[in-house]
Amino acid sequence: MYFYTKSAILNRAQSALQDLYKRPEKLIVVVSHSAFLRIGMTGKTWANGDYRIFDFCQRGSDNEPYRLLEWDTTAKGGGMGLSATTDVELGARLPEE
Repeated sequence: MYFYTKSAILNRAQSALQDLYKRPEKLIVVVSHSAFLRIGMTGKTWANGDYRIFDFCQRGSDNEPYRLLEWDTTAKGGGMGLSATTDVELGARLPEE
């Protein structure tokens, strides 16, 4: 069962990022619900059908969370220019418990 709380969604996002990080491929395409990508994984707003390109940030230790760094190519409104440029705090407006 999936819970709609801040900790549950952020933990699920970290689990997904960890799985992606461990994959051997150099290029991975992720298709997901924009709300999960926005508030759980990227902090970026997504318009329907738009795309963004990210690399993983360098981690200082195994305890550090996985974070993504968006390419300049898509940072100004997504790859198609359809998405808002406003950043969103990860976990924003989610219930605590």
